[in-house]
Amino acid sequence: MLSKTVQRIIMGFVLGMAIGNVIALITGYVSTGNTLFFAPELIARTGSQLGAMTAQTLLSGLVGAVAFGGISWHEMERPGMLISALLHFGTIMATYIPIAVYLYWIRPVPADIGIMTGIMAVAFFIIWIIMYAKYKAEVRKLNDLLTTI
Repeated sequence: MLSKTVQRIIMGFVLGMAIGNVIALITGYVSTGNTLFFAPELIARTGSQLGAMTAQTLLSGLVGAVAFGGISWHEMERPGMLISALLHFGTIMATYIPIAVYLYWIRPVPADIGIMTGIMAVAFFIIWIIMYAKYKAEVRKLNDLLTTI
């Protein structure tokens, strides 16, 4: 399980770097009408465009690594599926919110944090329902195989 988790973390880091920069580009364009790879405030915080791009890329990678690595919560036998999902969601949010605030993706106000948490919760819930249905179908198929033996 450890090697699988490490593979997921590496894959998540690479995907997180790419996705984070694409999302920043899209949100920068939508909010200003200009092509921005990162928030202007981030340049001021880091001291240069290179610093801003480096911070955003590495921190986006960290969010991706946590999200993908956290899939391993679902492979543990002890907690049930709901507890695993809550642990996974909590881990993602505990990483995402501070990074999103630091990178100026969201403002550090309760309303923005609440809205983003709600959006992430809805997305996570939809994915959880899909995975639940998939696992339930697999268990049903295995049970059918066992009853025919």
